Amino acid sequence: MEGYVFLEKIVELLSGVSELKTYPDRYLKRLVVDSVIDNGENIAEIVSALQRSLNESFGHHTAFVPFWGFHIEDDISLQFDRYRLCKLGEEGFQREILLPFQQFRAGVEKSQLNDEIKHIMKQYEHIRNVPILAIGYHGASEGAKEFVSTIAQHVAEFLQFAMASSARLREDVKIIDHTGTYFGRFTSCMPVLSRDHENSTPNRLSGPNLRRNPWGPKLTKDVLDDLKDLGAIDLLVDVPRATMI
Repeated sequence: MEGYVFLEKIVELLSGVSELKTYPDRYLKRLVVDSVIDNGENIAEIVSALQRSLNESFGHHTAFVPFWGFHIEDDISLQFDRYRLCKLGEEGFQREILLPFQQFRAGVEKSQLNDEIKHIMKQYEHIRNVPILAIGYHGASEGAKEFVSTIAQHVAEFLQFAMASSARLREDVKIIDHTGTYFGRFTSCMPVLSRDHENSTPNRLSGPNLRRNPWGPKLTKDVLDDLKDLGAIDLLVDVPRATMI
C-alpha cells in the first residue's frame, strides 16, 4: 500500500507540470516505476530525472479525428478555435498525412518506405472522404487519445445540434460519432449494376441507400448560412473548451 501511495504522489507531482499534461497517467506510472528502480526513493531526484526524460520526447503532433453521421462539402471548413474541421479528400490526405510521413521516413530504404505507404493508404483509406477534425498540439504522442477525446466530444455535441437543426426530415438526423461506434452500422445498401437506357452494356456499379439517408445530412453552404444567422458560428472558438454558456 505504501508503495502505491508513493507512486500516486509522484504521478500527482508530474501531472501538475503543465508541459507534461499530454502524457496519460498510466504512461507516467510505468515510467515512474522504472525510474524508482533506477534512482531509489528520492522523490526530487525521480521527478527531476523523469522531467528530463519526458521533455526529450516532446514534439508537435496532429491528430486526425474522423466523424460519422453527416457529410461535409469539399470546400467547407470550420475553425473550432485552433482546430479545423473539413474533408481531406485525396489531395489533403496526400498533403497532410502521406507527405509529412514520407519526409519523416526519408532515410529508410525505398522499398520499405513504399510498403509503409501502402499500409497507411489501406489502413486509413476510410478517412479521406469523411469530416476530419485536425487537432494540432505540442506534447507527447502517447497522450494523443486523452488530449483529443474531450475536444472531439465537445465538437461532436455541437455538430449534433447544428446538423439536427438543419435536417428537413426526422429520419435524416443521425448520431454524430467520432469514436467509430456507429461506423459500419449504416450499411443497408446493396450493389446495383446500372445500364444506360440506350445501351445494353453495364456502365455503372453503385450502392443506393435503402434507408433513405443512412449517413445523415450534409454540411453545405446553405446550412452554414443558417448557422451564421443563428449566431452559432460565433460559438466555434469556445466549443473545444465547452465554454459557450
